[in-house]
Amino acid sequence: MLFATLDPKMRAIKLNNKLKIIISDTVGFISDLPTELIAAFSATLEEVLAADLILHVRDIAHKNTDLQALEVEKVLHSLGVSGSTPTLEIWNKIDSIEPEKKKSLKNIAKRRSGVCYLSALTGEGISSLVEHIEKLILPQKFSDTLFVPFEFGNKKAWLHEHGVVVNEFCTEVGFRLDVIWSAQQKKKYYSFNR
Repeated sequence: MLFATLDPKMRAIKLNNKLKIIISDTVGFISDLPTELIAAFSATLEEVLAADLILHVRDIAHKNTDLQALEVEKVLHSLGVSGSTPTLEIWNKIDSIEPEKKKSLKNIAKRRSGVCYLSALTGEGISSLVEHIEKLILPQKFSDTLFVPFEFGNKKAWLHEHGVVVNEFCTEVGFRLDVIWSAQQKKKYYSFNR
């Protein structure tokens, strides 16, 4: 409904793996706004620029859903949202679609990597949405092996404090540590230990 959300709403939630995230519900995107309203709305929409992930919620049952999607893309582009910010398109109100079209839309969504379908009313598709969010938000991790001499106990402590150590072996001159970490954690480790 037009102007149903006039102010952004923010909530902290925990995903399945206990990761705490903040979700911000912005105002809806409306085409052909009067000039005097554009400035007021763009101020609330600028939060999108700082987002780690954009969830584009579409009313998939609306007769103009494709046109509405284009309007959202135009607004995001005009705000300067980077193409590097991941976007997940959510087809809401799948429960309102007639069975044959619903089956077709579900098949299309399953073949597209950046699309989820759901019903906010019935809860259908919510667990799949959470899984998609986790995949897009959580950094990719990789294995590494480090050698830490005995005299650099602070380095070993840092690795344990950040929960990246999976195996530890004591040698004659220090520790060999197998770690699983993200590129960001690796960067922090080396900047901390200079």
